Amino acid sequence: MNFKLQNLIFTFAVILFFNIHETFGQQLDMVGVAIINKTEMVPYKLVFDEKDGKISGYSISDFNGANETKSKIAGTINKKTKAFSFKETSIISTKSKVAINEFCLLQMQGKFIKKGGKEVVQGTFTSSNSNTLIECVGGNLLLTPSKNVYELMAKYAGKIDTGKINDASAKKILTEMNELEGVNKVEELTAGKENTYRWSNDTVRFAIWDENMEDGDLITILKNDKVIAASYNITNKKKIFSYPIASGMPLKFTIRAINEGQYPPNTVKIMLIDKRSSSLLLSKLNTGKEASFTLIKK
Repeated sequence: MNFKLQNLIFTFAVILFFNIHETFGQQLDMVGVAIINKTEMVPYKLVFDEKDGKISGYSISDFNGANETKSKIAGTINKKTKAFSFKETSIISTKSKVAINEFCLLQMQGKFIKKGGKEVVQGTFTSSNSNTLIECVGGNLLLTPSKNVYELMAKYAGKIDTGKINDASAKKILTEMNELEGVNKVEELTAGKENTYRWSNDTVRFAIWDENMEDGDLITILKNDKVIAASYNITNKKKIFSYPIASGMPLKFTIRAINEGQYPPNTVKIMLIDKRSSSLLLSKLNTGKEASFTLIKK
C-alpha cells in the first residue's frame, strides 16, 4: 500500500466516527480517538451539556469494543478562546474484566482550531489512578464535525479499489467511503426546521440507517404527516423507501425520535438518491423532537 493511501486510511480511521455540533449552549455529541504513544488508537466518545461555559456528561472509551467503558465527566469551554478541557471523575459502567478501582481516569486539555478550512478539536491527555503503583498512559485526542467527515469521504468515493486492500479495518472504512459516490451535498437536519430539495426523477428514493453504532434508536417516519414506519428500530443496515413524485405535489418526510437509544442523541443518516446526484442528510435528535425534509419535482 502506498504512503499516500496509508495516510488517507489513517485520516478516515481517525475521523470516521466523529460527530460534533458546532454551536455551544446545547447538548454536544463528540466522538473521536485517543492516540496512545503515537501507535495505538482507541475510539473515544463524549456526550455532554454546556451551560455558562461549564460542561457535564459522560465519556465512552473503546467505543463499541470489548473494553467499552462509560465514565462521568466535567469540564469547561471558553467561548472566546475556544479552549476546551474536561476530566473523567468516576466510572459509570464497563465491559472490561479489570476491576473498577484499577482504571485510570483521563484528563484532557485542548482547543477548537481550524485545519484546511475545517474546524477540528485537538489536545493532549493524561490519565491517573489514586494508586500510584498503577501505570497510566497519555497521548492525544482528535475530533472533528461529522459533516466534514462525510464531505471528505464523498470527495474520494469510488476512487480506491478495495479489492486490492488486505487489511480488514481499512477495507471497511474505504467501503463506506465508496458508498458515498455521487454525493454532492452533506447537510444536517435540525429539529424544528424543514429542508427543501429540488428533485429530478419521477420516483423519490432514499436510504435510512443508524449514523453511529446500533444502540436501540427508535424513530417514526411520516410522509406528508402520515406514518409510514412506526417506532422503527434504526440499524446499520440501510432501509430503502421509494415513492412516486409528480410536479406540483411536494413530498414531505418527517423523522421523529421516539427515544435516544443507549447512547444519546438519536442519530440517523438519510441518503437521497436522485438520478443526477445524491445528498447525505444527518440528524441528531432528542426524544420527541422532529426534523423534516421536503422534495419538490423540478
